[in-house]
Amino acid sequence: MLSNEQSVRELIIHSTQNVVQQAQFVHINDEAVSQFAKAIPDSWNYKSAWDKTRHFYDGSARTAQWVFIVDALNFSFWLDEGKERWQVEWKGELVKGYWALACSLNLTMKKNIPLTDAAFLEQIEDNDLETILDGTGVVPMFHERMKVLREIGSILRTRYDGTIINLLEEAKHSVDAVVRLIVDSFPCFQDTATYQSKTIYFFKRAQIFCSDLWGAFDGTDFGSFQDLENLTAFADYKLPQTLRALNILQYVPELAQRIDSLQLIPPGSAEEIEIRAATICAVESLHSHVLSRGLDLPVFAIDWWLWEISHEPKHEVLPHHRTRTIFY
Repeated sequence: MLSNEQSVRELIIHSTQNVVQQAQFVHINDEAVSQFAKAIPDSWNYKSAWDKTRHFYDGSARTAQWVFIVDALNFSFWLDEGKERWQVEWKGELVKGYWALACSLNLTMKKNIPLTDAAFLEQIEDNDLETILDGTGVVPMFHERMKVLREIGSILRTRYDGTIINLLEEAKHSVDAVVRLIVDSFPCFQDTATYQSKTIYFFKRAQIFCSDLWGAFDGTDFGSFQDLENLTAFADYKLPQTLRALNILQYVPELAQRIDSLQLIPPGSAEEIEIRAATICAVESLHSHVLSRGLDLPVFAIDWWLWEISHEPKHEVLPHHRTRTIFY
């Protein structure tokens, strides 16, 4: 159970700042932060960035349940060496990574598969998930994804009468309350680490669920939140890859060599924790610079912008760090 003495945002920011202050492997280049903050365009409309053409959207509670399922499975899409990349056909186009997940779950809603039924998720079998994630190549962490679906199905059924809507109603349109309830209720969302004997909080997927709900419902209904400013960046592997390409994140030579040679960085290692903590703090710094320009962008909008440009070739020149985990 999370302490109520601090908001979730304060827990995340204070703990990650402590990591950055003590970091041995990763450092933030403040000058590069200042320079890149000028490149975020005044005209970028983050309010239309949530793509309803690839996500499932019908304006009902089913959409909220679907978004929760997507974000429960929103982790670890990168390819193991020697494996064929997982891709899904969507309207004549092969999509990969997160979009393979979103589109495959969208297609599932068009089939006779009760994806949003908690009882179905609780009892899901290999062949069910194979049908849902149907595509070419290998789905990373397939069995871990099945365990996640079983977990959320069971907890939704036993604690929330089968629907995430009951959790959202309990949270009363508060991002802080939604993240707390999700983290306290669902072990697969308990995204924390230990660094120098201190607990470090990230909560990537619990936070991104709130931003995705906001995007799906255009800030209304189930996506209406009174405290969106409490969201931090969503620390994954694509954002730090981009921040490194921009020279905002700088790795010591040993870590850079390990990442560039595609070596695994163990989850919970000091290096991995420092990468994620520095990502959150760097985006906070970017946000401060953007506000000083007079742009009214929330922190999560800076995150969305970075994720959007992370797929440009110039930001993929250097590899991302490779950590196998269900948390991102």
